[in-house]
Amino acid sequence: MQAGKLAAIGQMSTSIAHELNQPLAALRTLSGNTVRFLERGALDTASANLKTINELIDRMGRITASLRSFARRGDDLGQASLGKAVDAALQLLGSRLESSELQLHRDFSDVQVQIDQTRLEQILVNLIGNALDAMQAQPQPELWLEGETVDGKYRLRVRDNGHGIDAETRKHLFEPFFTTKPGEQGLGLGLTLSASLAAATGGNLGVEHPASGGTAFVLSLPLVSPLQAEPI
Repeated sequence: MQAGKLAAIGQMSTSIAHELNQPLAALRTLSGNTVRFLERGALDTASANLKTINELIDRMGRITASLRSFARRGDDLGQASLGKAVDAALQLLGSRLESSELQLHRDFSDVQVQIDQTRLEQILVNLIGNALDAMQAQPQPELWLEGETVDGKYRLRVRDNGHGIDAETRKHLFEPFFTTKPGEQGLGLGLTLSASLAAATGGNLGVEHPASGGTAFVLSLPLVSPLQAEPI
């Protein structure tokens, strides 16, 4: 298992750029806005932006630390709040969500699952980001976050109404460096890394192809406690 993880991290060494892309994009927007707010004398708004910038920088540090620790650790003893991770992922993707006029459906519980908080956020940024990519041509994009408990694990379905995935592409979805995105928009490592991070906790990442269209990625992670929170 450890040898397999070391091989995986070797394949994913260039994924650091991929994982840091969203925070960097947010930093670029926030820094530009902060300059304008300072010029206008809107110090409170500028101060709030600077605090968010600091948080994003801290997050980038946690991401690189998480990638390093992934190669070393035999298991993952962290605990994460699903609700907090979803909110963090949506914040990172905020500008894309606003420009897409996405209709978001939330039907899951804020459970505690056995995975590091930052790793869970990484996975969700990848899955939601991929869904947004798939719905670029959709005039009325919709995203469903649907959760349920199955055999001591929590299953979160990230389902979109995008263009779906053709039969040939389905065969290669979780292969390192396989991507259908043009140019430098994707390195083909997001799903590979996400699946590896989920597997390291005893969970898994799968995909479904609804008859109604679109795609649903299913993230299954062990629950910390069988007690469930209220849906959010």
